[in-house]
Amino acid sequence: MIARLVALDEGPDISLDRAMVVVGRHPACDARLDSLRVSRHHCCMTHDSGDVLVRDLGSTNGIRINGQRVEMGRLKAGDELSIAHIRYRLDDGLGHDRTLAESSSAEALDLAASPDGTSSVEPCPPFPAEENALAAAVRKMLPSSVAERCRIQVIVRMDDESDDSTPVGMSSSHAEKSSE
Repeated sequence: MIARLVALDEGPDISLDRAMVVVGRHPACDARLDSLRVSRHHCCMTHDSGDVLVRDLGSTNGIRINGQRVEMGRLKAGDELSIAHIRYRLDDGLGHDRTLAESSSAEALDLAASPDGTSSVEPCPPFPAEENALAAAVRKMLPSSVAERCRIQVIVRMDDESDDSTPVGMSSSHAEKSSE
């Protein structure tokens, strides 16, 4: 069964039915959240060994895993993810009865910590300064032998009434002037 993020308060459930799911306010995102507190490209998620890796894409209001703000982390079944103010629980389709929101605060703290008392949320490794957060998320998905040898450039193209050759962020009149 396909893993999904189940909305706890508001917002739509998010199906994790692709290799990478980008969540944000922008119409081109795989999962759209209609809230001004959610960035246009807020975060992305990928599958990894039965868990879900989630990475903030430089959003203003961030992401939290089990209440802890992170740049990147690993979700296990039953974990809570907050995207800005919208809360979700990861459902892997195997039938978890309770969420952290339904647990007592002491139980929630126990679930969020590993046996040695430290947080189970993994820190985000740094990425090259010239690389944007989306490119870094793509790099993280690649085998390290490939990622070390390549430069990742993410090109976003918007379909609208402007000429297809116009780079994103440029009006068609600006693009015409720059090509002369």
